[in-house]
Amino acid sequence: MPLSLIELLPAAVRRGVAEQLLLRPARGPAVVGVSGGVDSIVLLHLLVQADPRRLVVAHLDHGLRGRSAQADARFVRRTAEKLGLPCVCGSASVKELARVRGDGIEEAGRTARRDFFGTVAARTCSPVLFLGHHADDRVETLLLALLRGTGSTGLSALRADTEQMVGRRSMRVVRPLLTVFRAELESAARAAGLVWREDASNRSRLFRRNAIRHDLLPFLEALTGRDPRRNLLRTAEILAGEDAFLEALLPGGISPDGLSVAVLRGMPVPLARRFIRRWLLESGLADIGFDDIEAVRGLVTNGKPAKINLPADWHARRRNGKIFLEHPAPAISRAGKAAAILSKMPEAL
Repeated sequence: MPLSLIELLPAAVRRGVAEQLLLRPARGPAVVGVSGGVDSIVLLHLLVQADPRRLVVAHLDHGLRGRSAQADARFVRRTAEKLGLPCVCGSASVKELARVRGDGIEEAGRTARRDFFGTVAARTCSPVLFLGHHADDRVETLLLALLRGTGSTGLSALRADTEQMVGRRSMRVVRPLLTVFRAELESAARAAGLVWREDASNRSRLFRRNAIRHDLLPFLEALTGRDPRRNLLRTAEILAGEDAFLEALLPGGISPDGLSVAVLRGMPVPLARRFIRRWLLESGLADIGFDDIEAVRGLVTNGKPAKINLPADWHARRRNGKIFLEHPAPAISRAGKAAAILSKMPEAL
C-alpha cells in the first residue's frame, strides 16, 4: 500500500474525497460496507489511511452465488483481519425476499443490505455508514430513475452525505467515491497493489443496471460521439442541489395526527407532492411511487373517495379535515412477511 492511496486518484476529486473520508462519528465506530469489489476495497483502505480508528467492516451474502459468495465473505474477513478491524458477516435469502415483497432481485438486495447494515449499526452503536458507490453507480441510478419516471429526488438519489433510514435506524450515510469512476478506482487499486474480488453477476444482462452499463451507455456514446457519463454525472449533481433547495421550502414538524387538508390545499402542487412523500416515508411506508402520492393528493382535491389503498396493505383516509394512515394487519401483510425473512439473518455481533 502506498504512502497515500488518495494521491493515486484524479487530482480534481482528491480534496472532496479526503473531506468525506473524515466524516466520522464523535463517539462510536463507523460502519463500512465491504462487498470485496474494487470500489469497497479502495474505500476501506482510504478510510484506514485517513483515520484507522473506530471502523467496523460489514459484509452481506445475498444467497445468490453459492460458493463464490462464500469466498467473497472469507476474502473480506481476511482483509479486515490484516487491517486490524472487526468484521461482521451476515446472509439473507434475497430471492425469497423478492418473492414475498413482489420486488425485483435488485430492489430486494438493496432492502436486505439496508436492513443488515442497520442491524450492524444498532449493535455497534454506530451513527455513520460508509458506502463505496462511485460515479458510474450515480450515472446508472440517474438513468434507471429517468426510465422509471421520477422527479429530482429520484434522479439524484445517490448523495455524498445524507441522513436516511438504514433498516429501522436513521444514519448518516457517506459515499466518498461518488465523483470517481470505476476505471479510475481500478487504476488506483492496481498502482497500490490492492487485491479485490470480481463478481461475475456484474456481467449478467438479467440485471437492469448491468444492461445500462454494457448496452445503453455504449449506445449513447456511439450516438453522440462522446462519453455521456460525465455530463450525466453533472446533471445528477445539479439536480441534487435543486432538490435540497425545494426540500428546504417544506414546512417542518409533520404531525403524527395526519396531514391538514387546508395546508395541503394552500401549497403549490410540486411542494404538496413533496410534503406527502415525506409524510409517507416518515410514517414507515417504502417503495412509494408517483401514483401513490397522487392518490393521496386526490384526497385533498376531490370529494370522493375518502379512502385509498397504498403499498404493503396500507390505506390513507380523509376525515374531519385531516388525512391519516391506517396500518396493515401484520399477520397478513407483505411487509410483515418480508420483515420475518430479514429477521432470520444472523445477529450482527
